[in-house]
Amino acid sequence: MGIRMPRPDGLTSREVEIFGLLARGRSNSEICAEPVLSENTVKSHVRAIPQKLNLRDRVRAVIYAYGNGLVARHPISS
Repeated sequence: MGIRMPRPDGLTSREVEIFGLLARGRSNSEICAEPVLSENTVKSHVRAIPQKLNLRDRVRAVIYAYGNGLVARHPISS
């Protein structure tokens, strides 16, 4: 898949993979298409990630990912 992120404490390698896609703004449907997972599995991982990182929700997880350098920032092209 080409997404490489350091593993935050407590996350499995699959959760890190899902976290990378989540942080890039992908919906659950888009996430399950890439690693070929069921939507229920993706939903389970998306729920577990913020819990394991003591974050309130997926928005806070994305903020965490960018704030901790887990996702590279790309300039917005016009």
